[in-house]
Amino acid sequence: MFSKQITTSDAFIDMPVSSQLLYFHLNMEADDDGFVSNPKRIVRMLNAGDDDLKILLAKRFLLGFESGVVVVKHWLLHNAVRKDMYKETHYLEEKKGLKIKENGAYTEVRNESVTNPLHRLDKVRLGQDRLDKVILSASADPWDFNKYLKQLKEHIRKDLSIIGYYWESKGFEFENLEQAQSAVKRDLKAAGLLKGYDIKRVQHTLEYLSGNSDFKWTLETVSKFIDEPKVKNYNPNQYEDTRRD
Repeated sequence: MFSKQITTSDAFIDMPVSSQLLYFHLNMEADDDGFVSNPKRIVRMLNAGDDDLKILLAKRFLLGFESGVVVVKHWLLHNAVRKDMYKETHYLEEKKGLKIKENGAYTEVRNESVTNPLHRLDKVRLGQDRLDKVILSASADPWDFNKYLKQLKEHIRKDLSIIGYYWESKGFEFENLEQAQSAVKRDLKAAGLLKGYDIKRVQHTLEYLSGNSDFKWTLETVSKFIDEPKVKNYNPNQYEDTRRD
């Protein structure tokens, strides 16, 4: 019924237990094509939170549609329904917006038949590389700032990685998850100004400001100094890009 390839993956285990539980129940409620018509009812039935459903959508364990229907992305990896027992889903319009990848997972057909902006979580546009691990899935109990900082520095999103290196260079440390999340949101705009630069060049500029500035500087300051000739000349081999795909 469930593929260990999915349910023992780091991405799955990193989710809160409540999100994992919701995933299992949604799989149990799905039709023979993996579609669930009433995910919010399942959320209420389990006394789970709306964020648990949002996490599953953001991490793409589920794919959603404007109709409110969701489909289990890896349904075909979990299940092989006998042909004589198979009943096609009622949600044919939604099914038309999907195709099956070589690994057996559903993905969207990138055309007008895809109905839901799948890369939104509330009103925050997450883009292809999401804030999932950093904003949503980090464990607050017990709180481990060093682990959170490592997640930031290794995040594939360059702006989040920049924030991590900035915090490290400034010696910031936050007492709980809520403080860290607030700081991430506060620094996103300034980090976005630096996304066009190589991450190693950003690290060098942070190091330069840490060692040479006699004034209080912020992440916005980095964007003002990064093109200075005295800052541009550096050896990139001194720095490591730790971001992971």
